[in-house]
Amino acid sequence: MNDNNNPGNNNDQTRNYRVTLTPLGNFFFGGQKLTEVEKEKDYYIKSLYYPPQTVILGMLRQELLVQNGLFPLDKAAEEDKEKAVRLIGEASFDPTNTAQEFGAIKELSPVFIMHGKELSFHISPMDYGHTYKPHTDGKTYFNYPEAGVKEVVPYFEGYNAKEGNPEKLLSKDSPHEAIDLKDVFIQDEQIGIKKGKKGQTEEEGYYKQVFFRLEKEYTFAFYLKLKAEWNGQAVSFANNMVFIGGERSGFKMELEPVTEADANKPVNDLFDQTLPQLAGPKILLTGDAFVEPRILNLCDFAVTGSVRSRNFRSYVRTTRKYWNLTDRKDDKETPFLGDRYNLLSRGAVLYYHNPETLKELEGLLDITGYKNIGFNYYKIYPSQDEKGKE
Repeated sequence: MNDNNNPGNNNDQTRNYRVTLTPLGNFFFGGQKLTEVEKEKDYYIKSLYYPPQTVILGMLRQELLVQNGLFPLDKAAEEDKEKAVRLIGEASFDPTNTAQEFGAIKELSPVFIMHGKELSFHISPMDYGHTYKPHTDGKTYFNYPEAGVKEVVPYFEGYNAKEGNPEKLLSKDSPHEAIDLKDVFIQDEQIGIKKGKKGQTEEEGYYKQVFFRLEKEYTFAFYLKLKAEWNGQAVSFANNMVFIGGERSGFKMELEPVTEADANKPVNDLFDQTLPQLAGPKILLTGDAFVEPRILNLCDFAVTGSVRSRNFRSYVRTTRKYWNLTDRKDDKETPFLGDRYNLLSRGAVLYYHNPETLKELEGLLDITGYKNIGFNYYKIYPSQDEKGKE
C-alpha cells in the first residue's frame, strides 16, 4: 500500500478496497476431509461455492506478514513476533472471543461474485420464486380439512417440495433475471483410490472429490478496510498470487481502491450497495451467521439452511510447529482444529411483522466481532407500509 492510495499517514486512518480473487484453475473450499486429527471419513466430498470467511481472513493475515517482511513466524525473533501481533492480531479467529482484533485488518465483507469490473452477483434468497402473503394480523393459515383443524402454520402458496428452493445468482441491476449457479460454477470431479502398504487397494480407500471452476470473466470479490500504518510505517499490501482452500488452489489477488467518496465508509455500507432490491418485510442473511437458536422462535416464518464452520487455530507469540497439527487445544506450540459450529447460511430468510421483533432479530445478529470479518451480515427489506413511514 503506497501513499497515493491512502488519505494520509496517521496511524488511525484507514482506506477501503475492493479485492478480487480470480481462480487460476479449479478450486476446493471446505467440505469434510479426513485429517490426522479427525476420526470420521466422508467418501463424497464437494467444494463449497464460496471460500469461508475464516479462509479469507487467514489468507489476508499471511499476505500481510509476507509483504511486510515478517514471514515465516516459526523462527522469528520475539521482537518480530510483537510486530506481527500489531500487524495481524495475536491469534486466529476464535468464535468465543467477539472482542478479537486483527491488527491492520479492520473490516472485511462477505465474499460475492463479480462479472467483469462492475456487475456483482449474490446467492438468491431461499424464498426466491415463492409467494408468502401474511394476513392482516401478520399470520398465515394452513387448513387440514380432513382433521377439521385450522392451525397458524405459515406456508408458501404453490410450493412444491420436490422442486425445493432454486439455487440462483442475482445482480443488483436485474434482480428478477436470475442465473443458475451451474452456469457460473463448473464442476470438476476427481476419483481417488488409496493404496495399502503392499500396493493393494484399501477397502475404505475410494472417494469422489468435486472441485469447481468459475466461468470466464467471473471472479470472487470482497471489500476490505485496512489501516494505513502499523509500527510507525506504512502497511505494505499489493496485488499478488495467493494460494487458498483445501487444495491450496491458486488465485490472482487484485486490490482496487474505492472512490474517494467511499474511502472511509463502513464496509457494510459498500457491500449493501451491491445487493438487489427485494420485497419485504423480511431479513435476508447476506453472509453466514453465528446466532443463538432462539432467533428462529422470534420469526413468523423462516427459510434457512446451515453450514459447518471449523477453522485452524494458532497463536503468533507461541506457535512454532506450523508443519504439524494437533487435537490438543492446550498445546500452544502446534496449530489445532477449533470447535465445529453450525451457522445459519447466507440466503436464509427471516420473516417478521412486529417492529419489536425486528429489533430483537437485529440484536441477535449485530455482533461486531463477527461482522468485522464478514459474518452476520444481513439486509432488512421492509414492507411497503414501512417504506412509506421512512
